[in-house]
Amino acid sequence: MSDKKPEDLVLEPRERNVYLRLDEIPEKTAGGIFMSQEQSTPSRIGTILACGPEAKIYVAGDRVLISSISGEPLYLWQYGISDGKWRVVHETNILGKVLQE
Repeated sequence: MSDKKPEDLVLEPRERNVYLRLDEIPEKTAGGIFMSQEQSTPSRIGTILACGPEAKIYVAGDRVLISSISGEPLYLWQYGISDGKWRVVHETNILGKVLQE
């Protein structure tokens, strides 16, 4: 078993791609109803960790909204990345920037 963590991975995406980490999904609603992740996440919010050299709209640190099926989920077991929360997404597939939460 590797002692590497997701934070140890330094990745520079190609072209206009961005590397991001999606926020955790609550397991149940405020009313206490349990929901499957597929049903509860038609869209997701995440934080951009790195941008490709040709990215024009977003920068690292931006909070963004994407479709739950956008991008390429990363599964890198040697870094403990096996839950689909880490993605590489083309900049044009980002639905919008979160300005206030």
